[in-house]
Amino acid sequence: MYEPFFGLDSSPFGLTPDPRFLFRSRVHHEILSLLLYGVTTSKGVMLLLGDVGTGKTTLCRALLRELPAEAESVLLLNPHLSETELVGAILDDLGLERRGKTRGELMTVLSQHLLAAGGQGKSVLVVVDEAQHMSVEALEQVRILSTLEAPDRKLLQIVLAGQPELEAKLVRAELRQLNQRIGIRCRLRPLAERETFRYVEHRLRAAGLGGSLPFTWAATARIHRYSGGVPRVINLVCDRALSTAFAGRQRNVDVDTVKAAIRSLEGRPHWPARWGESSPPPPSWPWPWPASPSGSGGHGARAGSSRTPRVVSSRRRPRRRPRRLPGPSQAARPSQRRSRSPLPRRPRNLSTRDGVSSRS
Repeated sequence: MYEPFFGLDSSPFGLTPDPRFLFRSRVHHEILSLLLYGVTTSKGVMLLLGDVGTGKTTLCRALLRELPAEAESVLLLNPHLSETELVGAILDDLGLERRGKTRGELMTVLSQHLLAAGGQGKSVLVVVDEAQHMSVEALEQVRILSTLEAPDRKLLQIVLAGQPELEAKLVRAELRQLNQRIGIRCRLRPLAERETFRYVEHRLRAAGLGGSLPFTWAATARIHRYSGGVPRVINLVCDRALSTAFAGRQRNVDVDTVKAAIRSLEGRPHWPARWGESSPPPPSWPWPWPASPSGSGGHGARAGSSRTPRVVSSRRRPRRRPRRLPGPSQAARPSQRRSRSPLPRRPRNLSTRDGVSSRS
């Protein structure tokens, strides 16, 4: 909707795990390099942990795109599988026929294919997303799959991607053998403030932005404070902020636009920016105030009454100057007051003539 307005080819802040929009921060680059190293050197079971919305699925899809051409890959998005269903889903993604219905028969088909692929120098990778929801029995089946190996290498590489609850589940006593077989452990963390700015810029550039960024630095800092650096929340806020700016025909996304987008995401009413972020504006009279629970409104008419509320004039009354009381220095006692006697009048000069007064 707003893409042509900002000069974009596609939506930059979608929630789908598109590897094209993967922002390779220092942590993302290290994790991706480590997982590729584990696949090429046959480390067996690898663990990728990250909180909700940190980009585990996007990183897994980027890993599948960077595999060597001779490698075979399987991506399992449904973790709610039994032991037999898990092996059958791997066979289906590899394009193999299910010869049999029991778990043992399916394991035989898979092991024969892995031996043939290993003889040709190919590696097979299985990525299980949302692995924290797997049952203990399914995780035990993962351990059994990791035992399919040749004398010099492991035939199947497995990546378990999940939330931190997966690590707590692997500590159990019944899964201690699988926990010991994990060769590589990686952990995704939220983005820092500077990484958030680079993340927003990267996704806009990947979507076709050629000019300057519509987001100001202050707006990006506000997005980081609200999202905590979680990429999924950043996408939600940025997408809503661009929609809000497009509705107002604004080329730049400032802090007020981001605040309005956050209020819209949280389902709060949109007040003008001059009233603050959380306080509603004062009512403009005449306004029918709702009745209070006790049956009478504070500023309007009583409940059930047909009287309209009194309109308050907006003219300000002149401020009356307060009356000043005499202080102790001004209110002196009458006995202490000095009586100032008038100065004696100067006698009027009589006109003289030749030094002789006219009275004489």
